[in-house]
Amino acid sequence: MSPQGDTTQRRILWIAYVFPPVGGSQGLRMQQYLGKICRAYPDFTVDVLTIRQTELNAQLDPHLLADIPPAVRIYRVKPGALHWLRYRWGFDRRYLASADSGFRNIMLSMVQLSNLGWIPYAALWLGRKAAKRYDAVYVFVDPFSSLALALLASILNPDARLVLEYGDARISPRGVTTIFGRSAARIEERVLRGCSAAIVRTTAAADAYLARYRSVPADRLAVIYGGVDCELYDATEPSSSTELFQICYTGTMYSHSADPSPFLHAVARIVATHQRLVRVVIAGAESPGVTRLIKELDLAGAVTMTGHLPIDRIVPIQRSANLLLAFGVENPYQISSKLAQYITARVPVLYIRASLDDAGAELIRSSRRGLVVENTVGAIEAAIVRCLHLWQYDRMSSSFNLSRTDEFSWQRVAGEVAARITGQPETL
Repeated sequence: MSPQGDTTQRRILWIAYVFPPVGGSQGLRMQQYLGKICRAYPDFTVDVLTIRQTELNAQLDPHLLADIPPAVRIYRVKPGALHWLRYRWGFDRRYLASADSGFRNIMLSMVQLSNLGWIPYAALWLGRKAAKRYDAVYVFVDPFSSLALALLASILNPDARLVLEYGDARISPRGVTTIFGRSAARIEERVLRGCSAAIVRTTAAADAYLARYRSVPADRLAVIYGGVDCELYDATEPSSSTELFQICYTGTMYSHSADPSPFLHAVARIVATHQRLVRVVIAGAESPGVTRLIKELDLAGAVTMTGHLPIDRIVPIQRSANLLLAFGVENPYQISSKLAQYITARVPVLYIRASLDDAGAELIRSSRRGLVVENTVGAIEAAIVRCLHLWQYDRMSSSFNLSRTDEFSWQRVAGEVAARITGQPETL
């Protein structure tokens, strides 16, 4: 497959459960990938297989559809009854809000089961398209059940390059046999062995998959992390207040992240001392548990919650912050997508780690982009007060590495994905 001058049409099958108009990091990723890849390869035609979305999804962002290239045709299949019930009955909200671990596990199981509902409809669609051979198949493996569609697509298109992208591996590779059964592990091993590339975001995830599946060649796994519109960040001027020290968190506070309770208790202590100085902005889908804590700690005057916002409204918030907040995850194979945004925003990061082998903590520490602290009230309070004093004496920029970088740009990341799809060197 060659860019530009080649007039031969190349057919790409793109399988993604989460796709615009749903926003969040995955929806934005699909939009950016396709926009940049199709511009670089005008000989591509892309068939996207995804689900019909419900308007009850809090991350619905119709603006993301405006930039989908004309070469992309979107085919939406039924997501299954449990998908609709997931949002109508608020499984995600109940999962995030409940303090009962047993009930949370039930809600999580319902969410995972709802992800299976589209498989038969998608499989039928693939069967109808079997006569149309594809040159390459890209599959975003989130949810994990999408691997079944990857296997079917590769069987129907034996000559196509198969590229898998795992994103943040929410399920430990070593635990896959206990969670999904041996049959799922066999499917995964077969798909990994036969694919052209499998993209993960941390070296720990790549090493774990290779250790779990000895038959998979080491060159199948590629570590690619990032995804930031650097031009948007460059064009956005910060509007930091000289009177308020603003701490910002952008995104959803998931239950598998570090517990936000110590942070909010630390803020409550600081606000009591520096009442007129410190403010917190949380821009993302509402977490009922966080809302409840804010009320219990009487922080309504110090914490602003905006709800989910599109990326063009998130960037000004990040750029204008004095400190950006990030929560680590317990799974060592995961790393938050927002860290790439935070580093590109050129604002110090307060990273609350969840474990000793937290990949995000290592990124912030090694790049000198902020502070990494334990998830305790005292450690968080001390870190915020330290940054508050640095800000008051205009020493933030000299205390951290806040230089501009293109390391995590969509251009670079999409170029690396395109190279796996085409089997040729990067051209973006």
